Amino acid sequence: MFLFLHWNHSITNGLGNLITLIILKMKNFSIIILSVLTLIAIFSCTKEERFSGSPIGKSEFVNISGIVSTDESVLSSNQIFKFTVALPQSFLSDVSVEATTLAPNGSIRKATVVIPAGQTSASGMISSPQAISDGSFIQKTDLFLSAISIKDGILGKQYTISSNKITIELGDTTVDASNTERCIVKFDWQGPYGVDGNPLSNDMDMKVKRNGINFTGTIPPSTTPQSTEGPGRRYEKFSILKTYPDGDYTFEPFAKSLNVTGFDMLRYRFVIVFPTDTSKTYNGSYVGLTAPSLPTVKLTIRKSTSALDGSVTFTPQ
Repeated sequence: MFLFLHWNHSITNGLGNLITLIILKMKNFSIIILSVLTLIAIFSCTKEERFSGSPIGKSEFVNISGIVSTDESVLSSNQIFKFTVALPQSFLSDVSVEATTLAPNGSIRKATVVIPAGQTSASGMISSPQAISDGSFIQKTDLFLSAISIKDGILGKQYTISSNKITIELGDTTVDASNTERCIVKFDWQGPYGVDGNPLSNDMDMKVKRNGINFTGTIPPSTTPQSTEGPGRRYEKFSILKTYPDGDYTFEPFAKSLNVTGFDMLRYRFVIVFPTDTSKTYNGSYVGLTAPSLPTVKLTIRKSTSALDGSVTFTPQ
């Protein structure tokens, strides 16, 4: 009986030591697992902070009040034009600023300019939206700044931007593709449009003069001083080739027929497409126009050739 009890007590001590060893091993393993998880958490936080520039917790949002400007007061559909962005402060790295043009019909265009480090302004090119050809002739588009991104931002700060909004007249006149060998002039006016002699249409024609004398060169070639779109159709268009003689080219639209007598106000616009892949739109209104009429609206473009390098320029007068 004593031997049995002694043997049983020895077994009990051995089992106790074994259990204690297992517990110690499990504790060490738990510590290792906990350490690994802690390192993963620390690494994850560090990586996240480096990606977003934000500390743990809420970011500080900083709004930049920018100013957008342009020289354009009237545009045609999908016309490329210049705009300038100005910020109230400079940054130690490049800043990208997004501009947006938005029409009431939902048509939208975006463009981005990069302001170099240490500077506060930059210029870029953006397109006007697509206008709707619904007979209104005149629509509107807004130009504003919509986003900002700083290449190397400040840790814990998120930047947003607000700006002024410029409302610009927008027309549904199409803009021709630029041609490096010519300056294209297009004249547009309010409809309705139709064929020659249709009493329900507004039919305008256009004469072209160089230095006050009727010019007979047209594209395609023609022996008349009329422009090229044909009677009754929308648009009158003429191209001044670089090979044409230098001088002042004057465009003189006139009414051939109108859908009413004594038109109270007939709106029009000229669209000039330069060989440099830039364009310009001018607008205006005829008041009390009758048909047939003499030319009362004129647009003059001066063509000049440099004596130094032979380069050709076209300058509206």
